[in-house]
Amino acid sequence: MAYSSAEKDFYQRHYQGELRLAQRGTLPATEAAWFAPGKRYSLLLSELDPNARYGTAVEIGCSSGDCIVFLGSRFSFDKLIGVDIAFPDDAQTQLDGVQFMQANSNERLPLDDGSVDVYVAMMVIEHLFDPFHAFREIKRLLSPQGRAFVNLPLVTSIKNRLRLLSGRLPVTSVPFERWLVDREWDGNHLHYFSVDSIHRLAALHGLSVTQTAGVGSHHRLKSMAPRLLANELSFVLQHQAGSVAA
Repeated sequence: MAYSSAEKDFYQRHYQGELRLAQRGTLPATEAAWFAPGKRYSLLLSELDPNARYGTAVEIGCSSGDCIVFLGSRFSFDKLIGVDIAFPDDAQTQLDGVQFMQANSNERLPLDDGSVDVYVAMMVIEHLFDPFHAFREIKRLLSPQGRAFVNLPLVTSIKNRLRLLSGRLPVTSVPFERWLVDREWDGNHLHYFSVDSIHRLAALHGLSVTQTAGVGSHHRLKSMAPRLLANELSFVLQHQAGSVAA
């Protein structure tokens, strides 16, 4: 493998992605957990056309593969690919119509330029070393009409502003008390984001944010004022007009 064993071991230890059919949830359970209104993946159901035929869908950090398998059950794709660094070495590479690929998203993925019509990375980029590389890869991989569905934590919520004012650390994952118990700094988030930083990262790489959605309880209200109310944001990226070439 191109990535170091220490890097792979870190991700495997903390995220434990596995491709074992016996451990996969049912489709209704996956829909309720990830695709229902207010969930991280809900934008995919509202933005994709169930009557259309798509080329390739790729999910980065797909873990058990539940969500990419669910997408294949609801929409028509020529190819489904799940990518994760944390798969066990003996994991199946084909399952439920999905090709699973062990690869390091901190590096250039072994996928052709412009080959992806639906790119999915939910709560992944904040765990990678370089957000600039991550957005550059989205730009490189998206087909001319392709869309990327991404979710990122926001550090700008009212709660975090009050935490900083009182001298405490902002939290974008598990509560601070858990950090010291689990020995994981903020759920291993390496980067924090604001709505403005997401738009600027996108523009820097020739991408546009075309849709956003707040996540969790009161998600409609959070969608109206994400800079103040949202702890995380799901959004859609597409090529800016005239900037398809990576």
